Amino acid sequence: MVKIFTLDELVNQEIPTREDYKEAVAILRKEYETLAEEGHIYGALFYGSLFKNAGNGSLIGSDIDQIIVVSSMDDQTLNELRAVREKISNLRVPAEFHIFDLDIITEGYHGYERTFLDDLGIHAKGDSIIGNNVLDIIKPNGRTNYEIFRDRQIKNLRRLSRDVSAPKYSRIHCTFLGRIINYTIHLAKDTLHLKNGKPATEDGELLSKKQILGKYEAEFPQVDASPLRRVLDLREKFKGFLNDGPPYDSNRYKGLLDQIDSTYQIVQGFIRANLRIVNKMECTK
Repeated sequence: MVKIFTLDELVNQEIPTREDYKEAVAILRKEYETLAEEGHIYGALFYGSLFKNAGNGSLIGSDIDQIIVVSSMDDQTLNELRAVREKISNLRVPAEFHIFDLDIITEGYHGYERTFLDDLGIHAKGDSIIGNNVLDIIKPNGRTNYEIFRDRQIKNLRRLSRDVSAPKYSRIHCTFLGRIINYTIHLAKDTLHLKNGKPATEDGELLSKKQILGKYEAEFPQVDASPLRRVLDLREKFKGFLNDGPPYDSNRYKGLLDQIDSTYQIVQGFIRANLRIVNKMECTK
């Protein structure tokens, strides 16, 4: 997912480098491998765009997504995981740590939905797995994909409405901007998934962001896909700006954030349009 850095982080030169990302991944792999060998964790799974292309794409502006299933939430295990997290934090690399107890996750209390787990199944191979494959013990809940889709999109609308008035360039505002991008892209993926009953792939791999746009326009010509196109374009501009490296132009950065902010209303409309499409799909099923 895209991580939008605050203006202060940019001005204070707190943006991680490509080398920071590579070091962070190396640290996580080594620590998790040791913890798995010692029996403290059942397994760990890396996923997301950072690992889709083996780290050969745009690293800066992404976060490190991971699921860790621990054998027990004992003090030793948690302290070691806290130490790992601190090392990554010191590198300023954004990371999402989802840590579950083995017993809890096998009982189904994880919050991961069927469509998301289908996507993870494509990610879960090779170097993305450490120890046991955690997907072997994560089962989807019994709700229908249509119920899950509606619930997620309504929650997304609520989260966006909550933070739309946040002070510009603050942490809350930048989180809001990241959600605009991430929600829009995942929405298109989920709508395609619902229509076809499986993740959108090509040659066994999840579609790239550009491929998602083409596939969506072909499958849903009745929906105005310009919000998706606009968001994808801004995502590329944002990632390109960061990957050009320092010194960063703070005024140009503010301009990029303002452009993302200006898409809020059309993204709202895109979410609502997809909710209507999915309601029709369910009625004609």
